[in-house]
Amino acid sequence: MGLIQLKRFDILHRDIKPGNILVRKRTQETFQIILADFGIAGKYTEQSEYFYGTAYYKAPEIFDETADVVDDRSDVWSTGIIVLEKMYRIDKIKKKGTPSPNLTLKGRNGMRSGRRK
Repeated sequence: MGLIQLKRFDILHRDIKPGNILVRKRTQETFQIILADFGIAGKYTEQSEYFYGTAYYKAPEIFDETADVVDDRSDVWSTGIIVLEKMYRIDKIKKKGTPSPNLTLKGRNGMRSGRRK
């Protein structure tokens, strides 16, 4: 539901990762999933010279300087990586040589934002 609401208001979270997903037990059988930490969230139209967020969970187009746009699908990608990690009980999708998750990358043309036409 959180991603649906973000899309409704044209907002990108930009840092969906396990540490930003909270789980609250509601009853013995039910729980609530809460998306947290909107510190670098912004409208699709907001552009940045830097790529913020956690590298392990970033969509490939974030790192592709030829990509026209970054939109809500990049948040869906991050969510999908987390689902795969949980399904296959992987602690982190981390490969040798992967940059630090706290690394801020500077792109030549900045971060592409907006909707695809």
